Amino acid sequence: MEQHYENQFAYFRIHNEIVFLEIKDDVVLDLDAAEAITFDRLQFQNDKSYRLLIDINGFVDSDKSGRDYLAQFGCGLTKKISLVAAPYTHELLAKFYLRFSKPTVETKVFCNTVQALDFLNNP
Repeated sequence: MEQHYENQFAYFRIHNEIVFLEIKDDVVLDLDAAEAITFDRLQFQNDKSYRLLIDINGFVDSDKSGRDYLAQFGCGLTKKISLVAAPYTHELLAKFYLRFSKPTVETKVFCNTVQALDFLNNP
């Protein structure tokens, strides 16, 4: 059975033991957004660890405090993370995040969902 949830920043669903998190349009990843997304995702997962696919294409901007919060605390209850980012703008944002914020869980950036799922489904 697939579960769904939504807050002001993102849509959440669990399918085949993967949490799909889609950032809503025009979201700025600041500390408030990072905290709300993380808190709601952890509640949604009900203390169970999952692989996580995040579609970040809704982000329009981010700040250091939001990125750092996600890297330090946003990885809780995750096994692996795939970031799906459209080429160029969002892809650069994701690569910047990986390089400077250094998430605590294995995280990679992909341009499409198929590649992101392949990464999550391979040990």
